[in-house]
Amino acid sequence: MIDSHDRIRLINESAAQILGDQNAYPEALIGEASPRLLYLLETWRQSTSDTGVLPVADQTFVSADGGRVIRAHFAPLGGAASPAPCLVFLEDTSLIAEKVQQSKLAALGPD
Repeated sequence: MIDSHDRIRLINESAAQILGDQNAYPEALIGEASPRLLYLLETWRQSTSDTGVLPVADQTFVSADGGRVIRAHFAPLGGAASPAPCLVFLEDTSLIAEKVQQSKLAALGPD
C-alpha cells in the first residue's frame, strides 16, 4: 500500500524482493525503491484524475535483480486526500511468458 505522500505503508515479502529488499520497506519512499514504479504511479494518478478511467499504457518495469519484467496494477483506496492512497499489485510477467512457451512446445507434440 502506498500513501498519499508516496510512502510505502505495507509491503509483502514478494513485493520487497521485486523492488529490492534494501530499498523497499515500510516508510520508505516508493521513488527510492523504484523510480520507474513511482513514474507509473504518477502517470496512473494523472490519467485517472483527468479522465476518470484507468490508462491502458504499458505499465511494466524490470525487477531489482534485472531478471523479470513486472507489470504494475493500481487500485485507489477511499479517502478525500489528493492524491489518494492506493494498493499496488505487482505481477511477474515472466511466469506468464513461460507458461505460453510451455503451451507452444506442448502443441508441437511429443519429443
